[in-house]
Amino acid sequence: MEHSAKEFYLKEVFPVSYKRNPSDIELWYETDGHAKQVKSIMIEFAKLHVKAALEAAQQSTLEYDFTEEITNSYPLENIK
Repeated sequence: MEHSAKEFYLKEVFPVSYKRNPSDIELWYETDGHAKQVKSIMIEFAKLHVKAALEAAQQSTLEYDFTEEITNSYPLENIK
């Protein structure tokens, strides 16, 4: 269930319209600077939480040799 921040935003803000005619909502999105700014903020927020979660997992497994695998288990590039 990997969604982009843009898709999540549009589905949450315009659930009915996005379901009926996603191309109209996509066109609106492309012309709205505020919506793009919200998307960028959502991405940065998600990255902060993924980093924190991975660091916490790494700290809890320091006695094992899995720290690199845990730290790299979910690439931040997946957040888009």
